[in-house]
Amino acid sequence: VTDTNNGCEGTAVVEVQTATSDLTDFSFDQFDPPCSGTSTGYIDVGLIEGGTAPYSYSIDGSSYQLETLFDNLPAGNYKLNVKDRIGCGASKEVVLQDGLDVEVELEDDYEVNLGDEIEIIGTVITNGDPLRSIEWNLSDQPFSSGQEAVNITPLTDAFIEVQIVTESGCEASTSALIRVTKDKDIYVPNAFNATGFDENSVFKIYATNAIQEVQSINIYDRWGNEVFGVGPYDPKIETREWDGTHKSQNLIPGVYVYVVEVLLIDGEQRRISGDVLLIR
Repeated sequence: VTDTNNGCEGTAVVEVQTATSDLTDFSFDQFDPPCSGTSTGYIDVGLIEGGTAPYSYSIDGSSYQLETLFDNLPAGNYKLNVKDRIGCGASKEVVLQDGLDVEVELEDDYEVNLGDEIEIIGTVITNGDPLRSIEWNLSDQPFSSGQEAVNITPLTDAFIEVQIVTESGCEASTSALIRVTKDKDIYVPNAFNATGFDENSVFKIYATNAIQEVQSINIYDRWGNEVFGVGPYDPKIETREWDGTHKSQNLIPGVYVYVVEVLLIDGEQRRISGDVLLIR
């Protein structure tokens, strides 16, 4: 060593030794995620053979920690590294296997006429894992539980959701839209034969389950005179018919105008009008 200020020199002998480590092996425990697509697996380092403590651990080769446990892991391939105090270490490949694939399926959407009942069936796939629970929600409200099919009579469009949980704790859910239509409220015939002997011998309306009440039926001749009027009544328990007469007198054949007012089960009121041909 030379002092640059005064030119004095000195010497010394230093022995440099190569650091060695006898970290030869280590054990570990692993837990595979029981359910597909979840991050519930772990890797935990166990007994270490050799080396100089303290040890640090990594599963990606770059980020090391002092804790032996790596949890909340998804399925995949990992390189488990153990490094001792002087930087020597060992590594092992660890494979966390993917768990059970659990699913529940519904159709994309459903359509039902107002007042009608529809059956919704959930297709459950658990790949052998027993089903612990199944819950149904209609428009975010609990609706039914414990069954893979439900019957519903919705009044408005609604989302239905089904959720399942297996004995292993695997979960799956799905939802679908139920569309409620009102295009089939009542059927009104366009002609009837008053001299017949079958069902077509009178004028009457045929109501679907969407109708809560027939509020009125009125029939007029070509001059606007009312020849028949009735209402209100419940079409589910009774019917009202016009036999082509007025004040017990047969009316002449021809075209008559009807006006029908109904109340739907969702509270909407409708007025339907048209022509009917009286035949004799």
